[in-house]
Order: sequence, then structure tokens, then C-alpha cells
Amino acid sequence: MFEKAYYSIIQYCPEPSRGESANIGVALYCPNLKYIKAQVAAGNDKIRRFFGSELDLDLVRINASKKAVNEYLANNSRFIKNVDDFSNLTRNMANEFTFTELRPCKIENPDLELENLFIDLVGGRAKKEAIAEPQFPEVEKIFRSKTLEKRILFNHKLTIPIAQKVITIPYAYQNGNLNLVKPEKFTSRKGLDTAFIIATEDRIIRESNGSGPKKQLIVIPYFDEVDNDFERKIFGVMDKCNVRTITRSGLIDFAGEVERDAKEIIDES
Repeated sequence: MFEKAYYSIIQYCPEPSRGESANIGVALYCPNLKYIKAQVAAGNDKIRRFFGSELDLDLVRINASKKAVNEYLANNSRFIKNVDDFSNLTRNMANEFTFTELRPCKIENPDLELENLFIDLVGGRAKKEAIAEPQFPEVEKIFRSKTLEKRILFNHKLTIPIAQKVITIPYAYQNGNLNLVKPEKFTSRKGLDTAFIIATEDRIIRESNGSGPKKQLIVIPYFDEVDNDFERKIFGVMDKCNVRTITRSGLIDFAGEVERDAKEIIDES
């Protein structure tokens, strides 16, 4: 199924008054898929060829600016709700990189389309960030499924009141409440401490619920070794503190529950 998307060419423009620029990357935005990503050139050959010896190029600064592009998009992606937001965001990036006016396109596979746009419009090698393997692949598979992905907030930032501590929740979905799903590894050395911290966070989150959707943690415990007595202690702490837990053996049923109940997500952080 093809989705409407928009792309912008990222250009290196050290002196805007001269109107000269070199294509060094592409940014792609798909509203329905909530996809925002950029690819920039790995090297600076195109910049050198375009400007020749006219400029004293600061390659360290240029490479730092390239890295900043994806960080800038990632840090601000939660504020992008429509095409106008994306357009405003790209216009407000303050360095020697500029973004062209958005151009529409149709995509099916956003990562593949981004790569093809980069090849067509920039050429050369793309500078790709290393992609870490998910720590909990069976949970990741559930929430990244095609039927569910659009209804999930990924890496949701949440401020714990009182302590003003910001935590990152890997997955969040709404079913009337905002459910904060957190797979967590409990080690034999610090597992109980971790359990009490999570239980405290959940209590503060619940007690701080305002007029928006009520928030609650859902914890999926993982253990680094088989120890039934230790596992019973962890589940006992969670149960005593009213923290909902999902066992690994219950993941299939939980996936069905989320698939059935999850609604279009609204970021109410």
C-alpha cells in the first residue's frame, strides 16, 4: 500500500547571499507512517568539487553538522503532527545546511525510498548511523507489526513529577488510559532495587494523573538466569505495589489485547 510522503533536499550553503549550494542529503517525512528520517553523505567530496578552492572548508564543523541533522529531526519529531510542522522544523535549523521546499512523493517502503532518493539526488555513499539490535526482540516484533505500529508511541519521554526525572518508555499505547510498556531486565545483583524503583515510579505517575488520559506502567520482566525463588520475589513486589506485569509466556495474549484495544495515539505528555 502506497502512502503519501514528502521529501526535502539537504544542501550545504555556506554563503546564502551567493545562492550557491551543494546537495549533501535528503530528508523524508510520511505523516501516516509517522516516519521522519534523513540521510546525508558520508564524505565531503561533493562539497569539495562544487566549491573547489574558493572556500576554506571546516570539515570538522561540516561533519558535526551532518550528525546534528538526524539528532535534530529525532529530538523534534514528537512535535511534528503535519506537513506544515515538518516544513517549519526544517526551516528553523540554524547552521550552514538548508532544506529545499517539500516535494510530494508516494512510498511503500520508507527506508528504501529514502535510499533511492539519496542515490538519485545526491549520489555517493550515505552516512548511516549504526542501528542497534533491539534488546528485547520478541517485544519489539509485537509493537513493530504493520497492523499496530501506527498506534504506538515509540521511545516516549515522560517526566516523573517531584524528582523531575525524565525516563524513556519504549512503547506506549492508548485504550482510554496511556499504557507505558517497559520491558526490564532484572539481575540477581540489583533486581530487587530495580523492582522498587519501578514500583515507586509507577505510584508517582498514577498519583500525578491530571485531566488527560490516566497513565500506568506495564512491566515485562526478563531475568538473566533461571531462579524461580528470585522471580517470585520480583513478581511479589510488583503485585504488592499494583504494578501490572506481563510474563514472557503471556506475551502472545498481551499482543492480542493490545491489537484489539489500542487506539490512535495522542501524545499527552
